Amino acid sequence: MQSFAMAVTCIAAYLLGGINGAIIVSTVFLRTDIRTKGSGNAGLTNMYRSFGLRAAILTLLIDVLKAAAGIFIGWLWVGSVTHYPMLGKLLAGFFVMLGHALPVWYDFKGGKGALACGVVALMVDWRVGLICIAFFIVIVIISNYVSAGSILSGGIVFPLFTRVFGANNIEFLLAAACAVLIVVMHVPNIVRIIRGTENKLHLQRKR
Repeated sequence: MQSFAMAVTCIAAYLLGGINGAIIVSTVFLRTDIRTKGSGNAGLTNMYRSFGLRAAILTLLIDVLKAAAGIFIGWLWVGSVTHYPMLGKLLAGFFVMLGHALPVWYDFKGGKGALACGVVALMVDWRVGLICIAFFIVIVIISNYVSAGSILSGGIVFPLFTRVFGANNIEFLLAAACAVLIVVMHVPNIVRIIRGTENKLHLQRKR
């Protein structure tokens, strides 16, 4: 029963994770494809840069809801059969992130999973989530690099504080897997930061 619950949860979370808010908003409401604009990434930052705040907010809502739905399934099902709710949340969370990054619905071309990781952190433990968000905001303010905030908060702070707030070894490994996925998906950004060519975030109003 545990194996079955985990398998179904992984598949459901992956498929839900593959629902991409940026692609939906850009193609349905804006009659274009976000993957042809800006950096070509189907994520929140590129939506803001390319189409402005309202499009970014709608994208945010879709991506938060899909991630929350996938994680809820993990908590409800895997958590109930294993009696480890954090395990269920983290297992589903990883596959939500994987689905967002490599969605079967869109030829395996999606976003980078940073927002999904934030939702995972909040739903695993609100204290971990708030620490990750605070760290992300501080890094972005200091550097103007959204990617740097995503890499450091998701790749370091998230697994570290998941452990601090009580994750067992398996749960910590799942959190670390989420962190590795974040870093891997941001490798091009890391290269551009090193070279000094990474786009900086400028909070200006888009019309």
